[in-house]
Amino acid sequence: MAFQVKEELQVEVKNEPGALACLLRVVATGGIDVRAFVAYAMGPELGFVHFLPSDIRKAKAALKKAGLRRVQTNKVVAGPIPDRRGEAARIAEHVALHGINLDAAYVTGTGKGKGLLVLSTTEKKDVAKLAKVLS
Repeated sequence: MAFQVKEELQVEVKNEPGALACLLRVVATGGIDVRAFVAYAMGPELGFVHFLPSDIRKAKAALKKAGLRRVQTNKVVAGPIPDRRGEAARIAEHVALHGINLDAAYVTGTGKGKGLLVLSTTEKKDVAKLAKVLS
């Protein structure tokens, strides 16, 4: 898989113990794989989870059924990268040389083989350009 434009889900959750576990359980129970995710707090009460689901429609339906209403779809670029030292730096430098500003990045890795890198741009019009630059 080369770098491609994909859709991620951004879900607003309470910043409390178990919120991430609940969301991930809902997705798993719905038969959806999570390719990559990042979760973070935005103050004492609010958190966000961004994730790349195997099936975006099924994921949205499962989240809605579970009562998670604050769900947003974002265009991102995702693709495999060698799981080795300096690879993310090389890619970030390449993107910068093309004048594309990133507003988020998350990656999976095991220490062997390939990882999955997910990037989003500050300017939504740059998503397709980013995919082309990285392919």
